[in-house]
Amino acid sequence: MQEREWIRCDRCDGEIYEGVEYYQINGQCVCRECLEEFAGHWFAPFRLIAGEEL
Repeated sequence: MQEREWIRCDRCDGEIYEGVEYYQINGQCVCRECLEEFAGHWFAPFRLIAGEEL
């Protein structure tokens, strides 16, 4: 049986096949492999470094 492409990741343009987990965040499809990088960009405005707070 051949796997069917379901959708593509908006970060890496990789194929996401039917039955494979992915995330839809604010209209963007994100594969599992890109999730950590996506989260880093998404939460960058909230990033702090201990001892360097304003």
